Amino acid sequence: MLAVLSHLIADFILQTGYIVNLKRKNRIKGYLTHGFILFTVYLILLSCYGAKTAFYFGLWVTLGHITIDWVKDRLVGMGSPVRDLVLFIGDQLAHLFILLFLWQEFLTQPIKPVFSPVIELKLESGQFSIPLFTEEVLVSAIFYLVATFVGGIVVKKILNLVKIAAQQANVKVGYYIGLVERALIVTLVVFGSISSLALVLTAKSLARFERLRSKDFAEYYLLGTLTSTFIALVGGLILKSYLGL
Repeated sequence: MLAVLSHLIADFILQTGYIVNLKRKNRIKGYLTHGFILFTVYLILLSCYGAKTAFYFGLWVTLGHITIDWVKDRLVGMGSPVRDLVLFIGDQLAHLFILLFLWQEFLTQPIKPVFSPVIELKLESGQFSIPLFTEEVLVSAIFYLVATFVGGIVVKKILNLVKIAAQQANVKVGYYIGLVERALIVTLVVFGSISSLALVLTAKSLARFERLRSKDFAEYYLLGTLTSTFIALVGGLILKSYLGL
């Protein structure tokens, strides 16, 4: 779980558009920067298994990750938006395969956490310790990251298939609105407040009311909203089932 969480943080939160563009241009700086970020995140989050395990696991995963990225970037440049979407999905599946394969290799000699990070809370009623790396916490973090950040990339690539003038909208602002929207939907679904989704979707529609008069933009907006909502709903329902809420 920690390895998957490390991958999501390094590949989707800390990998900026600048790094992506450098990699697309086959600049070594882009791959070195991304590799350094990957290795550092693995080293920090897996340090609870000991420095040696974190170092070697992070090193091998980073080398495999960068190799996969280099191959994907070379193929993306030669294709269409459909090819781009397929390569993105294949790229992420390949990264997960590398994580699982290497983790199984490391598990030939079972390893256990050297320590478990906790948050200490001091209240009037006493002192409480909240473990950070429980399975429930890690799975919840993974689902939120997949629904928000990974979901945002998927929505963008699906919208790239629709070549209309409406794509000239403020993509940056829309991206951040999408992150908050999907996080809210996952939270509402997990806590059983699905009816409240109407408020989220209504607020989003009111902000774009004037532009919805354009047929092209309305279709573009509807495709993006429905795709984004579907991803968040599925993620929220799976997480709710897993947590038994």
